[in-house]
Amino acid sequence: MTKRRLNPHGKITRNLVTPDQVERRARELALIAGRQPHRRTTSDLREAKRELLGDDAADSPADEANIVPSGMGAPPTESGRQSERQLPSDDQDEERVVREGVDEAGHDVMLQAASRHTRSEG
Repeated sequence: MTKRRLNPHGKITRNLVTPDQVERRARELALIAGRQPHRRTTSDLREAKRELLGDDAADSPADEANIVPSGMGAPPTESGRQSERQLPSDDQDEERVVREGVDEAGHDVMLQAASRHTRSEG
């Protein structure tokens, strides 16, 4: 499942997502949907792959109203400018860590609830 991509600096990189990781996430999605993990569907696999590899459409900027698209081979209209590097403040870092923890806890709760629901059905 290694896929070549261009990173923001123009270098070709590889995603390090393995088929086992996709399969594991697809089983989690099946469990969350109330099915046994071994009853994962093709759509579970597609969703898992999309989540793990990232959605390319989400990375592309939204079109603005007055921008006329030019061909892929067109030269850039602006060269850009260097901005000063800024490190995140302690508050931003703390907020990010807390948000990630809450997301992870929510994910665990969904998996546990789905697991209990599946077991109780027999």
